[in-house]
Amino acid sequence: MKIVKVKGKIVDELLSMARSGKIILLNGEFIISRRILESAYLKAERAFNEGTNISRDLGTEIMLYLSGDRQVSRAIEKFGAGKSEINYIIFDGDFNPADYGLTEIEDENNTNEKILEELEKIAIFELKK
Repeated sequence: MKIVKVKGKIVDELLSMARSGKIILLNGEFIISRRILESAYLKAERAFNEGTNISRDLGTEIMLYLSGDRQVSRAIEKFGAGKSEINYIIFDGDFNPADYGLTEIEDENNTNEKILEELEKIAIFELKK
């Protein structure tokens, strides 16, 4: 499994690949860091392995964990791809985002300090460090 953060317009071919399960495509606008996405991926994978999943596919289950909501439609509304120029793609095997006009970008929020800073921006209280 590989996760890449990309910038660019999501073309119809990528949306088709996501619908068929070849890749998982997520709106990156509200994903604070790759580490949080990795955690959601692992939880979703565990849910499928244990039979506790709510959705029918891994991509949607990841969206549920990212959103903290158990309503599929709300999770898809927030984290479904194509609404933002910043997206994450999860894939196995050979896949090159550049083949689809996308540019890989760095995820700058991967340190604990950066994650706490981002969480404090959206929190109504200060987090203790």
